[in-house]
Amino acid sequence: MWHDRYGDEVEEYDAIVNGCGIGDIGSEETTEYDLPGAGPIGWDNDCDGDHTEMQFTTDEAGWYRVGARLGTSDGEHDFGWEAVDVKIVKGTDSEWEIDSQWKVSLRL
Repeated sequence: MWHDRYGDEVEEYDAIVNGCGIGDIGSEETTEYDLPGAGPIGWDNDCDGDHTEMQFTTDEAGWYRVGARLGTSDGEHDFGWEAVDVKIVKGTDSEWEIDSQWKVSLRL
């Protein structure tokens, strides 16, 4: 397996969330092929990362990007943004639910 072969080359870091955000990236009719490329966007709602949770309420179906900027706890390294794109729709019980989701990353 990969870890057996390269495990001695792996470095571990204590990581923290330095920032987070949620942004509208498309309507309900937008397809995954029309979504923006990986990386941060103009966040509609953001936080500084010093929170245990972030709440977001929408009144509109569509695609949203939820992202977090990760770094080492000592501030020596910035891992960049990691994000998930989610399509929010009204379910059969008129409650919001995630219809589709995609993991987006700038690099592995």
